[in-house]
Amino acid sequence: MKNKKVVSICLLVILAILVFALVIVERVKYQNNLDTEGKVYNIDNYSVFFTVDECANRFIGYISSGNTENLLLLLNKEYIQKYGINSSNVIDKIDTMNFKDKIITMQTKKVLAKKISNNVVKYYISGELYLDEIDETTKYGNYYLEINIDSDTLIFDITPYDGRIFKESNNEKFND
Repeated sequence: MKNKKVVSICLLVILAILVFALVIVERVKYQNNLDTEGKVYNIDNYSVFFTVDECANRFIGYISSGNTENLLLLLNKEYIQKYGINSSNVIDKIDTMNFKDKIITMQTKKVLAKKISNNVVKYYISGELYLDEIDETTKYGNYYLEINIDSDTLIFDITPYDGRIFKESNNEKFND
Protein backbone atom coordinates (compact mmCIF):
# COMPACT_ATOMS: atom_id res chain seq x y z
CA MET A 1 0.00 0.00 0.00
CA LYS A 2 2.84 2.40 0.90
CA ASN A 3 4.66 1.58 -2.34
CA LYS A 4 1.60 2.52 -4.40
CA LYS A 5 1.34 5.86 -2.59
CA VAL A 6 5.05 6.57 -3.11
CA VAL A 7 4.84 5.65 -6.79
CA SER A 8 1.71 7.81 -7.21
CA ILE A 9 3.37 10.78 -5.54
CA CYS A 10 6.50 10.35 -7.65
CA LEU A 11 4.43 10.21 -10.83
CA LEU A 12 2.56 13.37 -9.84
CA VAL A 13 5.81 15.19 -9.11
CA ILE A 14 7.29 14.08 -12.46
CA LEU A 15 4.10 15.17 -14.26
CA ALA A 16 4.18 18.56 -12.53
CA ILE A 17 7.84 19.03 -13.51
CA LEU A 18 7.04 18.16 -17.13
CA VAL A 19 4.15 20.62 -17.26
CA PHE A 20 6.30 23.33 -15.69
CA ALA A 21 9.09 22.63 -18.22
CA LEU A 22 6.65 22.83 -21.12
CA VAL A 23 5.31 26.16 -19.89
CA ILE A 24 8.84 27.56 -19.65
CA VAL A 25 9.74 26.28 -23.13
CA GLU A 26 6.61 27.88 -24.60
CA ARG A 27 7.34 31.16 -22.82
CA VAL A 28 10.91 31.21 -24.17
CA LYS A 29 9.65 30.41 -27.68
CA TYR A 30 7.12 33.22 -27.44
CA GLN A 31 9.70 35.73 -26.19
CA ASN A 32 12.04 34.73 -29.01
CA ASN A 33 9.30 35.40 -31.57
CA LEU A 34 9.40 39.09 -30.68
CA ASP A 35 12.48 40.08 -32.68
CA THR A 36 13.39 43.56 -31.53
CA GLU A 37 11.98 46.29 -29.36
CA GLY A 38 9.73 48.80 -31.07
CA LYS A 39 8.30 46.61 -33.84
CA VAL A 40 4.64 45.63 -33.91
CA TYR A 41 3.74 41.98 -34.46
CA ASN A 42 0.56 39.98 -34.99
CA ILE A 43 -0.24 37.65 -32.11
CA ASP A 44 -1.07 34.13 -33.19
CA ASN A 45 -0.38 32.41 -29.86
CA TYR A 46 -3.82 31.42 -28.51
CA SER A 47 -2.69 31.48 -24.90
CA VAL A 48 -1.53 35.09 -25.17
CA PHE A 49 -4.61 36.05 -27.20
CA PHE A 50 -7.02 34.72 -24.58
CA THR A 51 -4.98 36.16 -21.71
CA VAL A 52 -5.26 39.71 -23.07
CA ASP A 53 -8.90 39.05 -24.01
CA GLU A 54 -9.63 38.16 -20.38
CA CYS A 55 -7.84 41.33 -19.19
CA ALA A 56 -9.95 43.43 -21.58
CA ASN A 57 -13.22 41.80 -20.52
CA ARG A 58 -12.38 42.27 -16.86
CA PHE A 59 -11.83 45.98 -17.55
CA ILE A 60 -15.13 46.26 -19.47
CA GLY A 61 -16.92 44.42 -16.65
CA TYR A 62 -15.58 46.86 -14.08
CA ILE A 63 -16.84 49.80 -16.14
CA SER A 64 -20.27 48.18 -16.59
CA SER A 65 -20.60 47.47 -12.88
CA GLY A 66 -19.25 50.87 -11.83
CA ASN A 67 -16.41 49.30 -9.83
CA THR A 68 -14.24 52.41 -9.51
CA GLU A 69 -11.80 50.86 -7.04
CA ASN A 70 -10.77 48.04 -9.39
CA LEU A 71 -10.77 50.34 -12.42
CA LEU A 72 -8.20 52.55 -10.72
CA LEU A 73 -6.08 49.47 -9.99
CA LEU A 74 -6.19 48.35 -13.64
CA LEU A 75 -5.67 51.72 -15.31
CA ASN A 76 -2.19 52.71 -16.40
CA LYS A 77 -0.71 55.09 -13.79
CA GLU A 78 0.52 57.58 -16.42
CA TYR A 79 -2.95 57.65 -17.98
CA ILE A 80 -4.47 58.36 -14.56
CA GLN A 81 -2.07 61.26 -13.98
CA LYS A 82 -2.39 62.66 -17.51
CA TYR A 83 -6.18 62.89 -17.32
CA GLY A 84 -6.52 63.66 -13.60
CA ILE A 85 -8.51 60.51 -12.91
CA ASN A 86 -9.69 59.67 -9.40
CA SER A 87 -12.38 57.51 -7.83
CA SER A 88 -15.07 60.15 -8.28
CA ASN A 89 -14.50 60.75 -12.02
CA VAL A 90 -13.02 57.50 -13.37
CA ILE A 91 -16.28 56.28 -14.91
CA ASP A 92 -16.97 59.64 -16.59
CA LYS A 93 -13.44 59.81 -18.00
CA ILE A 94 -13.24 56.32 -19.51
CA ASP A 95 -16.85 55.33 -20.26
CA THR A 96 -17.08 57.25 -23.53
CA MET A 97 -19.65 54.79 -24.93
CA ASN A 98 -22.00 55.01 -21.92
CA PHE A 99 -22.16 51.37 -20.91
CA LYS A 100 -22.26 51.73 -17.16
CA ASP A 101 -25.05 49.60 -15.67
CA LYS A 102 -25.41 47.61 -18.92
CA ILE A 103 -24.28 44.06 -19.53
CA ILE A 104 -21.50 44.56 -22.05
CA THR A 105 -18.99 42.00 -23.27
CA MET A 106 -16.05 42.46 -25.58
CA GLN A 107 -15.18 40.04 -28.32
CA THR A 108 -11.51 40.52 -29.17
CA LYS A 109 -10.92 40.49 -32.91
CA LYS A 110 -7.24 41.31 -33.26
CA VAL A 111 -4.22 41.52 -30.96
CA LEU A 112 -0.90 43.11 -31.89
CA ALA A 113 2.20 43.16 -29.69
CA LYS A 114 5.10 45.55 -29.28
CA LYS A 115 8.02 44.64 -27.08
CA ILE A 116 8.74 47.56 -24.76
CA SER A 117 11.58 46.00 -22.72
CA ASN A 118 12.96 42.57 -21.89
CA ASN A 119 10.00 41.75 -19.69
CA VAL A 120 7.22 44.17 -20.76
CA VAL A 121 5.08 43.74 -23.86
CA LYS A 122 2.40 46.21 -24.95
CA TYR A 123 -0.64 44.60 -26.57
CA TYR A 124 -2.98 46.53 -28.83
CA ILE A 125 -6.48 45.05 -28.73
CA SER A 126 -9.22 45.61 -31.27
CA GLY A 127 -12.62 44.27 -30.38
CA GLU A 128 -16.34 44.61 -30.70
CA LEU A 129 -18.59 45.40 -27.77
CA TYR A 130 -21.90 43.57 -27.45
CA LEU A 131 -24.90 44.55 -25.37
CA ASP A 132 -26.40 41.46 -23.77
CA GLU A 133 -30.12 41.66 -23.14
CA ILE A 134 -32.66 39.03 -22.14
CA ASP A 135 -33.75 38.12 -25.66
CA GLU A 136 -30.83 39.17 -27.80
CA THR A 137 -27.25 40.31 -28.09
CA THR A 138 -26.56 43.36 -30.25
CA LYS A 139 -23.35 44.94 -31.41
CA TYR A 140 -22.68 48.04 -29.35
CA GLY A 141 -19.59 49.33 -31.15
CA ASN A 142 -15.87 48.89 -31.70
CA TYR A 143 -13.46 49.30 -28.80
CA TYR A 144 -9.69 49.50 -28.50
CA LEU A 145 -7.35 49.04 -25.57
CA GLU A 146 -3.65 48.92 -24.82
CA ILE A 147 -2.57 46.36 -22.25
CA ASN A 148 0.96 46.27 -20.83
CA ILE A 149 1.97 42.95 -19.32
CA ASP A 150 5.15 42.44 -17.31
CA SER A 151 6.09 38.79 -17.90
CA ASP A 152 8.32 38.66 -14.81
CA THR A 153 5.76 39.85 -12.27
CA LEU A 154 2.61 38.98 -14.28
CA ILE A 155 1.23 42.43 -13.54
CA PHE A 156 -0.76 44.27 -16.18
CA ASP A 157 -2.28 47.69 -16.70
CA ILE A 158 -4.77 48.99 -19.23
CA THR A 159 -5.07 52.19 -21.23
CA PRO A 160 -8.10 53.12 -23.35
CA TYR A 161 -6.92 53.64 -26.91
CA ASP A 162 -8.22 55.27 -30.09
CA GLY A 163 -7.35 52.28 -32.29
CA ARG A 164 -5.06 54.28 -34.54
CA ILE A 165 -2.78 51.32 -35.26
CA PHE A 166 -5.74 49.34 -36.60
CA LYS A 167 -7.24 52.21 -38.59
CA GLU A 168 -4.22 53.65 -40.41
CA SER A 169 -3.88 52.55 -44.00
CA ASN A 170 -0.12 52.03 -43.75
CA ASN A 171 -0.74 49.19 -41.27
CA GLU A 172 -3.02 47.15 -43.55
CA LYS A 173 -0.79 44.11 -43.04
CA PHE A 174 -2.12 43.93 -39.47
CA ASN A 175 -5.80 43.98 -40.50
CA ASP A 176 -6.09 40.40 -41.75
